[in-house]
Amino acid sequence: MAGEIIVVRDLTADNADVLAGTDLENIPGIGNLDVFVVSDQADTLVTITAPGQATPVRAQAAIVKTVANIDVTSDIPISLDVFGGKYIIAIDEQTAATAIRVMAVFTPAEED
Repeated sequence: MAGEIIVVRDLTADNADVLAGTDLENIPGIGNLDVFVVSDQADTLVTITAPGQATPVRAQAAIVKTVANIDVTSDIPISLDVFGGKYIIAIDEQTAATAIRVMAVFTPAEED
């Protein structure tokens, strides 16, 4: 299997499926998915739905910064073990945000 796949999306409004139309629209196999969500509003929420409608992350608050820049060395991601298929990352903003950045990083499991 190939190496890491990284998707970065910049948003200014709700998004029901951040990964739609990207290289991670369908997770290609077993591995880890790290999701960073940074917003300039404190009430931006993240929900992640796994294949089969399981919801491992429901309405978790995004990281709040005045500028929606992600720092992978200090920002703490939402981290999930994934098994392939369609994972849906939904962003729900309560207060109008001027900047929301989402970065999803898929790291495939090491093969034996």
